Amino acid sequence: MIWSHLHSMLLCELWDLDNSRVAQHIYFSSLPWPLNKILYWKQQLNNWNYLGLKKGNIEQVNEKMERKATEAYASLSTFLGDKKFFLSARPSSLDAVFLSHALFIMKAPLENSHLKEELNRHSNLVSYVENLQREFLDAQGSAPLAKSIYKRPKRVPAPLRHRPPVQRTEKVKNAKWRSKWFLAAQAASVILALYAWGISAIEIVEEDDEDSFDAD
Repeated sequence: MIWSHLHSMLLCELWDLDNSRVAQHIYFSSLPWPLNKILYWKQQLNNWNYLGLKKGNIEQVNEKMERKATEAYASLSTFLGDKKFFLSARPSSLDAVFLSHALFIMKAPLENSHLKEELNRHSNLVSYVENLQREFLDAQGSAPLAKSIYKRPKRVPAPLRHRPPVQRTEKVKNAKWRSKWFLAAQAASVILALYAWGISAIEIVEEDDEDSFDAD
């Protein structure tokens, strides 16, 4: 239930255009431009295909997922009650899955989040997440890290040796110049290929949507 309803709704919100900056920062902030943009478009297209989102059914699918997510939170709140964990006196995989989901919903700066609004309606779920965070995550984070048993030997600096300056000939300079341009051309071709692939994939999806509209 958590995976099928809450996770699908989270994918819809995270890869929505309103939260494009959040998704790009989480997944692609370490990549250079335009590679980060191309991979973001590719992943967004994959997630929309996974959720079955198209131009003509976005509102209907979104309303259906919101309704199922609301029912899932209500069921989990009723099932939890005032217990410390969902299933027994010790944490289980269900606790781990829901805790990771709820912490992301509560901490991530999502815009117009239906999940965040519905989660805050259930005070026992919010208290449950906050208590587990203090008991397990904050306590573990404040504990000192275990020191490694293996210690690297200290390096003894080697005595400096005087090396005569190397005189570069015109042939060596030209070879290095050509190699730099070759690497730059290869990098540019890879980026252009990825960009063209991403644009073509988006156009294919749009053509499929137009065909479906014509058929209707």
